[in-house]
Amino acid sequence: MHFTRNKDFISEDFGSYIIVTAVENSSNGKVIKMGKATLKPGSRIPAEGATFHENDEFSFVVKGKVAIGTENGLSNLDTGDISFVPKAEKHWSINEGDTDCELVWVLVE
Repeated sequence: MHFTRNKDFISEDFGSYIIVTAVENSSNGKVIKMGKATLKPGSRIPAEGATFHENDEFSFVVKGKVAIGTENGLSNLDTGDISFVPKAEKHWSINEGDTDCELVWVLVE
């Protein structure tokens, strides 16, 4: 894993995907994080199993396709689609397309 901190963002390069955290703000007792993920074809987040957040997660697919799996099923998203994963819900993502997938994500407490 490669980790870079710029004065405005944090970029983490995991090889098959990159996560950029562009905004992290805390106001009125709420924490909001926003960033971008780029998934290469065939990449899966996490590589095995599932992950979860202590925050609600909203994602907007800017380019490409991504499948998001939860305990409730699989959602196939395309450019322009939006997804919502409630806090603490286990989920995973995979780019089954043949081009990079770029999505913008927001975590809201």
